[in-house]
Amino acid sequence: MAFADKYMGALSATNLLDDNLRHQAEPLQAAALADRAARDIGALIHRVKYAGTVVQKLAHAVAASERAEKALADAVRKKDVRKQDELRPVVEANAATCAMAGSDAAAFRTLYARWREIVEQKGRERNWIKPADWPKIGHLAPALYRRVAEHSLAHYLDDVCKTCNGTGALGLKPILRTCTSCAGARREPIGKAVDLGISSYEAKLVADMVGELAALEQTHAGVAGARLRHAE
Repeated sequence: MAFADKYMGALSATNLLDDNLRHQAEPLQAAALADRAARDIGALIHRVKYAGTVVQKLAHAVAASERAEKALADAVRKKDVRKQDELRPVVEANAATCAMAGSDAAAFRTLYARWREIVEQKGRERNWIKPADWPKIGHLAPALYRRVAEHSLAHYLDDVCKTCNGTGALGLKPILRTCTSCAGARREPIGKAVDLGISSYEAKLVADMVGELAALEQTHAGVAGARLRHAE
């Protein structure tokens, strides 16, 4: 059984008694001890990523809010009533989703805040805005870091290919062909920049940060899994 399954099972257990038959507390202990290897958010990543569709919808709503609000403001400025009527329900729906309560939503917001801090640190260390450009466009950095954090987290939390439902193939046995969308990788390709409402440069940064999240999850699961095997 994968560590993620053990961890989520422990989170949903009705009791955490440890005896010869029940070891529900062990995955939680292993996750906590392994957190240091994953920037102290490994357990939180597992908690949020495998929480279900509620968190996925919340992540997408957060990432889409700014674009929808800007489009509505533009429609108001241009007095485009038809566009306003199209966009207001979208903005309202996003706002309602972003305001969701519950433990899953709370865990997502905690992860989102921590991830934004990490993305900002990465952006500064990697000079996403070159030092020579800071005097002119340095004021744009906070919005850049936020967009990259939002889109990378939204994609990471909902990365199963929608075309093949994560199978990597299309059709029915015995005639199967490789999924044309994910090329058999089973993961949803990161959306085109124009579809995300960001620049091509930002889309590349998003892809890089999705990779960072995947690495953090794998590192955390590897260390926690090793601790569980050692305890058995």
